[in-house]
Amino acid sequence: MAAIDDRIGKFLTRVGDKPSDASAAPTKKAYSEKISGAVALAVAGELRRRGLTGVRPEMSGESGTWGVERRMAGGIGAKKVDITWATEEAGLLLAVSIKTINFRDGRVISRRILPTDGGICCSRP
Repeated sequence: MAAIDDRIGKFLTRVGDKPSDASAAPTKKAYSEKISGAVALAVAGELRRRGLTGVRPEMSGESGTWGVERRMAGGIGAKKVDITWATEEAGLLLAVSIKTINFRDGRVISRRILPTDGGICCSRP
């Protein structure tokens, strides 16, 4: 197993049990945020292990934070991101936003892709 797999597994064990699909929306949202935070901490740790010093978030012994999102200014506007890497000389070099899907949506979404070249088209609900 790759080192990143071990690292992600270690952080995911701290998240706790998954709520049922019938749970209240705030409960499911909180769980999804914990999962995203755990993945962010694991990926940031792996990036640091590979030599990218200053990657955030870090698991802080003082605050015990779980991969808190940071608001970063950009060309289109501010964006919340989970992982950042910046240097004094170059500024922001990497910004990653972690998105997880943990529960059924309840809606059926069907996308139909129609070929423009007359080829075969597949569609699945």
